[in-house]
Amino acid sequence: MMQKQTLDLLLQKVSRSFYLTLRILPTPLRKPIAIAYLLARTADTISDTQVMVPTKRLTYLLALRAQINQDHSPHPTEEIISALSHTQDNPNERLLIESLPDVIDAFMALPINDQTCVQNVVNTLIQGMEIDLHYFPNENEATARAFQNQQQLDDYIYKVAGCVGEFWTELSITHLSALAHWDREYYQQQGIEFGKALQLTNILRDVASDLRIGRCYLPLSEFNTEGLSIASLQDQNKTAAVHDLLIHWIHITINYYQSAETYTLAIPRRCLRLRLAVIWPIAIGYATLALLLDDPNWPSEKSKNKVSRRWVYRMMISSLMMVGSNTLLKLWFKRLRQTIEKNVRS
Repeated sequence: MMQKQTLDLLLQKVSRSFYLTLRILPTPLRKPIAIAYLLARTADTISDTQVMVPTKRLTYLLALRAQINQDHSPHPTEEIISALSHTQDNPNERLLIESLPDVIDAFMALPINDQTCVQNVVNTLIQGMEIDLHYFPNENEATARAFQNQQQLDDYIYKVAGCVGEFWTELSITHLSALAHWDREYYQQQGIEFGKALQLTNILRDVASDLRIGRCYLPLSEFNTEGLSIASLQDQNKTAAVHDLLIHWIHITINYYQSAETYTLAIPRRCLRLRLAVIWPIAIGYATLALLLDDPNWPSEKSKNKVSRRWVYRMMISSLMMVGSNTLLKLWFKRLRQTIEKNVRS
């Protein structure tokens, strides 16, 4: 079984900023969330291994799912490692693949309820990765493809992120007596919208890099309504219309973040660790949206919109002074939103 020190070391190498969130979580939540993260990162590494054709990636992705579900797989863990470890240029990604047997053992050692929660969320995340591999063309093809409508996008962002908020909420209610009074269904839905906010932020930030590998997650129906095409996203002559389309999606994302705010403020103030763990991604998400709107190059390839490590550390220090006060948190969230709204109007 994977020792705690080994698990921590692997997390430090492959998660960086998320490792800080894991460290601040209440103790009962750390191990199941850490193991779910490592399994999901392994699946994501398989899905993103571009030197391997998509059909082969899908084969090993489904083999990983069979391992997690304890189903018979024609491609056991050792074959997954053999096929994928040598394809990873990043040594940390290679270490992640090679550590798969230990991560599976750690998963199997979880209490049965936690094991079921991890199994459910990783299965759903893999379904989202299957969409990427089935729906979108090979990364080397010249043409990009988009989802047809908002329903397809909504299904996708649930499977790759919203389900994580649902999983997080289930674990929190199960393990923390302070949340025993929560309406499970209501707060799971808030958690789902929290996850969707984070994923839409990533989609908006990565529009150009996704187009480069043939993917446009913003639905084609929205482009058609505005008289645009996917190529318009990088056409300088379509700047005003593209701007309006992107602003539309910024507003949708902000609405999801407001559900995340509601979720945060409902956490009892004595649960400081859990509060901090959800405050940080909200703040980073809002700051990322503000950077996008402030960047004249967005959404072109020249756009570089990632909050600095220095900003993240300053934000974390500021959050320590506000975490126990709903009044201060409301004001802080409002200021973060206003920064975005000011850039929308300008």
